[in-house]
Amino acid sequence: FEILFDNMNEIAPSGEGKDEDRRVWLENVSPALDKAPRQLIVISDSGVPVGFFMYYVNQTTFMMEEIQFKKPYQGIGLFRQLYTLLGQIIKCDVPFVEAYAHKTNLRSRAILSHLGLEELEELPDKKISHFRGDCDKMLDRYR
Repeated sequence: FEILFDNMNEIAPSGEGKDEDRRVWLENVSPALDKAPRQLIVISDSGVPVGFFMYYVNQTTFMMEEIQFKKPYQGIGLFRQLYTLLGQIIKCDVPFVEAYAHKTNLRSRAILSHLGLEELEELPDKKISHFRGDCDKMLDRYR
């Protein structure tokens, strides 16, 4: 949560404060982590968490749910290393890769476009966009 809060407070602050954001995050993320297909990769430096990636794979989709790195670890190649690892461990026999990005998170939107995902639609609240791409094509870049 600390990594996510620090990043999102800069990109898209909720205005609610850290304690309330943590409560809402735990309320929404805890049940998701209990679902069997959910996977969480924690990225650490000397045993200290510096990032994480949450995803799942179902019958049709590799869903990239959350990727966060602490600020000092952004832009130093960890993203590429993570996707190289994903290219090795995910047997993408599903056609699609999908993700959601906040409209104000221009960096995430640019990364998703760079990965070959296209914006499909805005969600009804118009703050979040849904992206989709070809799973094999995306992961082949890193295999």
